[in-house]
Amino acid sequence: LKSMVRIPLLLALIASTYEADRNLILGAEYNIKPHEYRIFLASLRSSGCGADVVIFSGRPRKVISQLSETFGATLITYDFDHMNQTYGPVGVHRFHLYRRFLEHRRHLYKHVLHTDVRDVMFQDDPFQRINAYGGGVFFLESNHLLIGTSPTNRGWMTDNCTVYQRERMLEATGHRLRSCSGNMF
Repeated sequence: LKSMVRIPLLLALIASTYEADRNLILGAEYNIKPHEYRIFLASLRSSGCGADVVIFSGRPRKVISQLSETFGATLITYDFDHMNQTYGPVGVHRFHLYRRFLEHRRHLYKHVLHTDVRDVMFQDDPFQRINAYGGGVFFLESNHLLIGTSPTNRGWMTDNCTVYQRERMLEATGHRLRSCSGNMF
């Protein structure tokens, strides 16, 4: 028993001295169209990016599993209904999935890119550009739509999340600019 208690401590010490050289891309999909998923994965691999790719899937289908295998992505199935009811829409609950995934793996990766999947196409290896920005990178959306006037954001704040409805989040934030939660290092 004493040696078993020491193993986590030993692993933690090894992890703290380990220089990670792998990169990771995290994404989540729900009912993505196969051609959208193919564009995401094929453009990423065509860019020369060799990062590990982990996609959380709320409604996995055979064609999505096959595309994941073809392009070297790991597809992790999760209980979409539970996560949606507990934490809100996929745009929010994906962060809980990512946190849980990274809790015991963060030492394995030098950089992590969280990205949307449905509407992303890579023109270059994203990890070749990270040092140009010095670390964390976040993006603002176009300022012509506010949270309250964006159909997508309105849907997230009303129809897609009963918690946000109860807390009247649309009223509290509808006048603010949107930031892109879909792509960040």
